[in-house]
Amino acid sequence: MGLLEFNKLPINTLVGADWQTFRDITKGQEIDPAYRGKYRLTKAVCRLLSTLKPLQDSRYRKLLADKPLEHDPVFILGHWRSGTTFVHNVFSCDKHFGYNTTYQTVFPHLMMWGQPFFKKNMSWLMPDKRPTDNMELAVDLPQEEEFALTNMGPCTYYNFWFLPRKQQEYADKYLLFDDITEEELQVFRETFLKLIKISLWNTKGTQFLSKNPPHTGRVKELVKMFPNAKFIYLMRNPYTVFESTRSFFTNTIQPLKLQDITVEEMEQNILSIYTKLYHKYKADK
Repeated sequence: MGLLEFNKLPINTLVGADWQTFRDITKGQEIDPAYRGKYRLTKAVCRLLSTLKPLQDSRYRKLLADKPLEHDPVFILGHWRSGTTFVHNVFSCDKHFGYNTTYQTVFPHLMMWGQPFFKKNMSWLMPDKRPTDNMELAVDLPQEEEFALTNMGPCTYYNFWFLPRKQQEYADKYLLFDDITEEELQVFRETFLKLIKISLWNTKGTQFLSKNPPHTGRVKELVKMFPNAKFIYLMRNPYTVFESTRSFFTNTIQPLKLQDITVEEMEQNILSIYTKLYHKYKADK
């Protein structure tokens, strides 16, 4: 069992962001008084670890930047709590696939340099079970890449974990890509491709296996990036999905948030975004 309990973490996952990304996400945002200590500690650790990012950037440019992908990815899609994690874990048993790891979601800039040291410490500290469904957590297990993308650039939906009162805004812009600018879209493309290449290098796979519910709203853009990609779309009873998502979001957001949101607001956001996401996927498909 990890040393720390999930809902009592003294910092949030932005500790693994590069300094520019941290500033872009938090600049000018309202941090509630109860979380200012967590914000300051996260900021300090992030600033310190960010000094190591150039080491990975140098290795990436030398080893991977110009290397083309052998295969377009396989994407596992579906709303949160639809069974995407289980399918991801099963498919990842095929060594042909490469994937984003749990360690990589928190420290995407410490993959190609210093990973053994930081991974050992993360493994020692992190809980060994997910708080919502008791599924195993471990540093090398497959994990959805949106958490890693959040630490690599500001153009991601999962910014709402830190700033939940902006969830609807982030959904329209970075989940559905309705209000995103072309400049932000280009940042997303470049960041995602970089993540894929590092993931394949790390897991020694030849084809990237993606499990990322936010990609369900980005199918049109993903097909532009990867014309030969394959998609697996999972569906589950929507009443069950809502109840499970409410539990998952309510528990997961506790150690991450820097501002409060009411249960009623969270429920309305889930229902609204669920509807938008479903219709966007059907239209794009």
